[in-house]
Amino acid sequence: MMPALSILVALIWGVKGQNLSQELRDNITEFHRKLREGVQPNASNMMFVEYSVDLENYAIQWTANCSDSVPDYKMLPQDVQRVQEYAYNNVPNPVEILSEFASQKVHYNFTYNNCSKRCNDYKIGQYV
Repeated sequence: MMPALSILVALIWGVKGQNLSQELRDNITEFHRKLREGVQPNASNMMFVEYSVDLENYAIQWTANCSDSVPDYKMLPQDVQRVQEYAYNNVPNPVEILSEFASQKVHYNFTYNNCSKRCNDYKIGQYV
């Protein structure tokens, strides 16, 4: 059995009460895989990424009440990381948000494990 890592991309998309299309889920998973392939130095022991519809449904339920409050993370698996992104006027495209997070790579210094500017979203994305 292949090792798997469940990831949650909890986006305001869930406010619409809609699940993502399978194509968009596949695009998110592929984007994340490519992000992790580009880490420096190269990593050889990363687990495969598996999209979790259960976590997607959790995100939809959480965002359905339009609250800024943080969900109860005790209800989530331990390998789930939280990255929140808010949009007030439109429903963001998940791949565009992930692209923005990936662009933070230029601010990350692997040797010192620090950021010259905002890059924590990138760090979370490459390590999960």
